[in-house]
Amino acid sequence: MKKLLAILAILVLSIIGVSATADITYNAENVQSFNALAYTCANEDCSQVTSFTGSLPANTNNGQLTVKFPETLASNYGYAVYFTSPGYFPHAYHATWAGNGATSDSFEFSRGSVCKAKVDEFTVVNDVVENVPLTIITQASLDATTEGAFSLTNHPVKYIPLSLKEYYNSDVRVTLMIRNSNGQLVKTQSTNLKIMAGENQRVEFAWTPQQSGEYTLTVTTEVLDDQCESSEQQRTSKAVTVLEEGPRNMCYTLLNGLKVDVESNEVTANLVSAQSYHANDFLFVDSRYQLTEINTALKWQFYTVNGESVSSGSNTATLTPGNYVVEVTGEPSSVLCAGLTSLNEKLEVAFSVAAPKTYTVNFAIVDPSGTSVEGVNVELGGASRTTDSNGRVSYSGLTSGTYDYTVSKTGYKDVTGSLDVNGDRTVSLVLDFTEPVSDPQPPVNANYDVTFKVLNSATGLPVEDVKIIIAGTVGHTGSNGKVIFQGLTNGNHAYTLTHADYEARSDSITVAGKDVSLTLNLERVTGVSDPVEVSKPKIKNSQKNLFVSSVRIPSAFELSAGETVTLVVNTANKGEVDLENVKVSAVIQELGVRATSTVADLDEGDRTAQKLRLTIPENTSEGLYYVRISLDSNHAHRVLYREIEVI
Repeated sequence: MKKLLAILAILVLSIIGVSATADITYNAENVQSFNALAYTCANEDCSQVTSFTGSLPANTNNGQLTVKFPETLASNYGYAVYFTSPGYFPHAYHATWAGNGATSDSFEFSRGSVCKAKVDEFTVVNDVVENVPLTIITQASLDATTEGAFSLTNHPVKYIPLSLKEYYNSDVRVTLMIRNSNGQLVKTQSTNLKIMAGENQRVEFAWTPQQSGEYTLTVTTEVLDDQCESSEQQRTSKAVTVLEEGPRNMCYTLLNGLKVDVESNEVTANLVSAQSYHANDFLFVDSRYQLTEINTALKWQFYTVNGESVSSGSNTATLTPGNYVVEVTGEPSSVLCAGLTSLNEKLEVAFSVAAPKTYTVNFAIVDPSGTSVEGVNVELGGASRTTDSNGRVSYSGLTSGTYDYTVSKTGYKDVTGSLDVNGDRTVSLVLDFTEPVSDPQPPVNANYDVTFKVLNSATGLPVEDVKIIIAGTVGHTGSNGKVIFQGLTNGNHAYTLTHADYEARSDSITVAGKDVSLTLNLERVTGVSDPVEVSKPKIKNSQKNLFVSSVRIPSAFELSAGETVTLVVNTANKGEVDLENVKVSAVIQELGVRATSTVADLDEGDRTAQKLRLTIPENTSEGLYYVRISLDSNHAHRVLYREIEVI
């Protein structure tokens, strides 16, 4: 008799993506006082938890509260964070923040505008004699299934703390009313329940009729919870006949347990039981008395609460959003009933078809340094909006589905993607700066320019930091794969190309009275992965100083979930300015893992190799992932990407 809870009042929830920061300030936009609680998730759906290894205050009175997450994820499954305030639905997060920075997030507590607790599966049973109608002075059992007013649909974590169950319970009053054929109330009884979100309860009543006749038994529910602005009564009813004595020389039907399932706008009604019997013409106490089970004919009818018929003849219907009643009448169907009295039964259940659920998607845009970017154009589902000074923009009223998005701003690289919307969510994105123009090499006294452009033979992408020697001059390609040698004279000139990750190449060119441009392809050294993209963001001063000589990722395309991968990043200072506080970071944003090297100084001409270790989470799916590698100093900033594969 149990069934899943209908979606009657939606808790406002969010799922937070990965960020490189650890101190997160949550701002409640409509409440000043609220409480906070956090746990570490111990499994994928966060139905099991351990204690939170970060820190947070238990409550706040100024509308904001900062949660300090550990720099490294305490669990591959992230954290469960709960905010509660009296009179509002709880606000829950599944968070995977890690790092050593700070950012903020805003949310609103919400209340149910109209709360409903559906009631169905109404059953009336003769406690004395099975499978016969009620008789006077015979006790009957009446029970119905009552569902809570709150739903856990799209709740980001499964675990509900015991201390917060009051916020997840709905207070519901269930009332039984019995009226005779004249409409007079002959019995009423009420009981109050606390029903956990996502659950239902059976409610039992007892009645001993004192007179025979026709009766209508109705069970109603009313939500009394202060988390609801109003309540809409729900009901189910049954029409029964009470006999003077046991049935004799007649046919009758017993219907029980009418229930309604609503999926979007498709409605299906079913009965737990529908039985009809023929009683022969002997007294109930006679040993020859016999009941024969016969067929039951069912008539279905759907109509609005105003009595307008919208569908009939079937137990299924396709309905627009609104409030409805389904009615089923059962009649005995057998030749044994010809010329005899037949007692029919009728059951009704009121139900609602909700409008399609809608959700909100928030975009949070930062640059490679973590600074919010204002004025970013975010296109989603054919609409276009611009981020505010906090780098945020929201789209609300979205129905379930997959949406494509494009994020763009002059001076930054466009970001495109798609997301599945089946609940409120926040999308955090990093916009990389567009590539600066590559730096020319210092001139020499001669007549013509020779331009080399070096590409990866497999991907066609430019290869940065290729060392080229020609005519006794040494140069290195920029992020666009180009380097220019000036002042070469007419004649034949030999050249060589070398790079730690590529096979060396040698040849010669002829300069004959004009500039020469040459495009060359280099083959990757076995075991070194090809780059996916090289992005060289805005560099402050000394753009020529900081270079990435190579990035090595052993077994980059043979990684397993749970494995620790080592990155070896070789950097060089090829400028004329000493670089201070050089730091190398690597992050796989899709997996929420990050590693940062120790800070070092890199003087003119120095080179260094940094080892970074990233642990692939145990629950990582097979596929390709991008590692974002960034170099930062007081004078320069570089970003590049490498590809890995989990098999």
